[in-house]
Amino acid sequence: MFIIGYDISVLQGTRLTGVEKLAKYLFAHLWKLTPEHQHVLFCHTAPSHLSLPENVKICEVPKGKLWRYTNLPIYIRRNKCQIFISPVAALPGFCGIPKLAYIHECPWLHDCAEKISWKHRTALWLAALRCEILLTNSQCTKEDIKRELPFSPKQIKIIPPAADPFDKTMKKPLHEVFGHYGIPQGNYCLFVSTIRPKKNIQLLLETFQNLPEINLICVGKIQDASIINNKPKNVFFTGYAPQEDLLSLYEGAQCFLYVSRNEGFGIPILEAFAHGCPVVASRCGSIPEVAGDAACYIESWKSDELRSIIINLINDSNQRQIMIQKGKIQANKYNWETSAQHLFQLVENVLNRK
Repeated sequence: MFIIGYDISVLQGTRLTGVEKLAKYLFAHLWKLTPEHQHVLFCHTAPSHLSLPENVKICEVPKGKLWRYTNLPIYIRRNKCQIFISPVAALPGFCGIPKLAYIHECPWLHDCAEKISWKHRTALWLAALRCEILLTNSQCTKEDIKRELPFSPKQIKIIPPAADPFDKTMKKPLHEVFGHYGIPQGNYCLFVSTIRPKKNIQLLLETFQNLPEINLICVGKIQDASIINNKPKNVFFTGYAPQEDLLSLYEGAQCFLYVSRNEGFGIPILEAFAHGCPVVASRCGSIPEVAGDAACYIESWKSDELRSIIINLINDSNQRQIMIQKGKIQANKYNWETSAQHLFQLVENVLNRK
């Protein structure tokens, strides 16, 4: 029997974005697949939204600025963990066991219109020095890691995410969702992600300034409020939306827009595909790798081009249906259970070499 430790501190809240979704669904499928092994989850307070099988236990670790270096190693040793998996680059201090760290992106290598985060860059370097294997989400991010760490001998393994497994029984009627957020009835396009410069929000605002007959609904935490100053009247920012609202919004949208300057992966693309929503995307970062030939791509940052693609997609019902079918096929290529199986194979390989 293996005893596997996990950092689930990213799951302390209930609002799940990309990193949190990966930690929740990837790990949950791994626990389900391996009932013969013990899994120890380290956090400050047990998350209320996790449903845990018998082979999983929570270990609450006291808070502190350097808790991963001071308190966490003590609790890892106390629980006799043989290997440790982190859903982010941050790793515990010395505890004498192999570690796996997940790297989601290297945004400082791209023109993201954002300040370089030396904190995240340093975390990657430290992870490369201290872990057994670096995990990542796409071939694109793997190449970025190799570019950042050209002399590192560490293995880099791709363990991709998948779409959020929405519970369709929770779906609200679309008119109730509109009423809750104060959005008028009518055709709309959808954007789901954190509101920040690298998501190219300015391009979306410019596009819908000249597309007044269609609404744009932007769902996600507003990280940079200055971006949404002077927004057009047909653009609506909802903030974070729960699963039951997102279900209706995906299924009712004319199309989903994801024109980021860079992405390490892009789970919302797969969510849109899974719910029959055509996708219009940029060719930046891992987006073409994730979306394949199932998306319509923009070739520039010109709002006229994006506006033309949106109008053509809405008016061409045949093309729309082709894209919906392609999207569902593309979404099915990514599966949490398959990714969990691959992750456990890595764990087995590491522990069997000891």
